[in-house]
Amino acid sequence: MIIKPFEKVRLYGKKVIEIIAKIDTGAYRSSIDKRLAEELGLEEVGEKGFRSSLGRERRKLVRLKFELAGKLIETEVSVADRSKMKYKMIVGRKDLKGFSIKID
Repeated sequence: MIIKPFEKVRLYGKKVIEIIAKIDTGAYRSSIDKRLAEELGLEEVGEKGFRSSLGRERRKLVRLKFELAGKLIETEVSVADRSKMKYKMIVGRKDLKGFSIKID
């Protein structure tokens, strides 16, 4: 299945929310904004250390069910403050199995 670098995703939680997510093959794990995770009512399932452009940090992990290009994906995503970021979710390569990214 071919997708673009920015795709509409449908997030499932207490309610269903559609957003545009950034497809980020440089990130292993997908990440979601903490306010969006709260709005969806996602519960913490653990914590993990992460390395990013800002250095090392510990982040909460939550279970998330989302739909990307018609495919339902159930995974654990990290929770980060993405309030200053344009995209409230990035989809990492762990959740991109079976997809090809078309760069224009």
